[in-house]
Amino acid sequence: ENVEHLALIPDYKPISIPDDDMIIEFNTPTGAFIKLENVRFRVSFGHDPQSNGFVVKRILDSEHSDPVLQAWGDWTLPARHPDNALRQWLLDNIGYVHNPTLETNSLPHRLSLFAPIRSKRRHGYISIYQNSDKYIADLHTPMKPGKAMSTIAPELDNKAVDMLVTRFLDAFAHREYTVKTSSKHDDFRKVYTGKMVGTQNINTTGTYKSLAASCMRYTFDDNDGPMNLPIHPTEVYGSGDFNIIWVEDARGFIGGRVVVYMKHESGKPQPSYIYGACQQALDMLKDHLDSIDACDIYDSDWTGAKLSAVKDYDTQAYIGPYLDLEPRALDVCRLPDGTKDSQGNTNTKEYLVIGCGGELDGNGYCGVYSDETNRCYNCEENVHEDDTRYSEYTGETYCDCCFQDDHFYCDWSDEYYHDDQHICVWYTTSEGAKRYHDVAECCDGYTFCEREGEYWDSDEVIHVESEGSYISPPMFEENYFVSDWDGEVYHNTQMVSTIEDDTVSEDEIDYHNNTSNEYKYVRNDFGIYMKSYEKENNNEK
Repeated sequence: ENVEHLALIPDYKPISIPDDDMIIEFNTPTGAFIKLENVRFRVSFGHDPQSNGFVVKRILDSEHSDPVLQAWGDWTLPARHPDNALRQWLLDNIGYVHNPTLETNSLPHRLSLFAPIRSKRRHGYISIYQNSDKYIADLHTPMKPGKAMSTIAPELDNKAVDMLVTRFLDAFAHREYTVKTSSKHDDFRKVYTGKMVGTQNINTTGTYKSLAASCMRYTFDDNDGPMNLPIHPTEVYGSGDFNIIWVEDARGFIGGRVVVYMKHESGKPQPSYIYGACQQALDMLKDHLDSIDACDIYDSDWTGAKLSAVKDYDTQAYIGPYLDLEPRALDVCRLPDGTKDSQGNTNTKEYLVIGCGGELDGNGYCGVYSDETNRCYNCEENVHEDDTRYSEYTGETYCDCCFQDDHFYCDWSDEYYHDDQHICVWYTTSEGAKRYHDVAECCDGYTFCEREGEYWDSDEVIHVESEGSYISPPMFEENYFVSDWDGEVYHNTQMVSTIEDDTVSEDEIDYHNNTSNEYKYVRNDFGIYMKSYEKENNNEK
């Protein structure tokens, strides 16, 4: 009979309902008693309020002791455990991490609301309810495992998270890989351009690199890559001197790779860096290198290795990949190709031979080798264009190492300058310690202090007018004072005291005595200057 009063309910205006007036069915609010204009009536919004035109939210009048749950939202929502195996794993493994905050807060409660599951859309990911709104809407958000764990337990430091991610991937994201080896040029192309498995957590080092970040991953045709080329640049590895070793899964997706020079004079395979999409692939490739007695990657030497010589028709430049290892220079050489003609003569053909001082530059990412190499002015080694450092002072190009040897970073201008432009500008810290900045002489803001023979920050130096010079704060503290008369700075050798207990300079005393007719200052036996009044006339007694 109160249907006409429903018109009194204003649209889009929140109405607070006491707990006693809520209608609860199966632990879920489905309606409420609302009082408007002294009329109390019942409103039913059902188990799906939004479909009936209502938005129902719980208002909490108290804060949870766990700040993570407080920030998450309505922490009174019922627990959800959609992936019990992952939940138990997180409880067990995060529990091993010693953290007082985690020990006092409710990690089980957090897991019941974030409700982590192994992502069904992205292998090796964890999906969680980021907040109570997404919990209510049943929207799991997939995240990298490290981010998901940090969201659930922000108390964990980076080291602990990295450890947990590695354990998680080992436990839940293991992949079945097969190790393969080939020296064929088309297999080099296949491995570099084929579909890759999804990237997981990897520890990139000087030896391990990310497969997804490889500069040669493009197909170099149909505008996929810096240039359109008749072959993929890595196919020139198929000269017979190199092997490509890779791992792939059952679908043929590439999990990792490494290029190895097999014809070194030592007899040991010489590997380049290992590229992988997950730690498992990286470790498998490293184990395989060990099994063939390959040398350590840091000891690898590709000097003398041959690449097939193939020219790009349009540019007439030689096609080739970026060389991971030094030296990154090559020469065109005609060498035996291992075959003979019908008369038994050795056949030859062109190769690109890696070696120091070569005319071709192997530093480029565009898929062809330029004969306009960038050489370091000091060491004369070839340098990739992206790694060159130009000195405005010398007008020369350097590798980064040699540039750092001859140049310095200016603390004031945030730029590099040649060492010949360097000066030390001293300053004092808040604790009074003496420190210096590396500064270019072309900068402003420093002053030369002659007594010390040092440059000092102009904001700190003190002007000594009587000497026409500047001094540093330490020099002032040790050898100078400020006169009580004129407020100027004088050397301590000028310091005298007056009967008024003023500390002044002898020059000021002399000036006063020469200009004052009222009284003079006379030094007594104790070294104190006393006032001496002259008689105003000779008859005064």
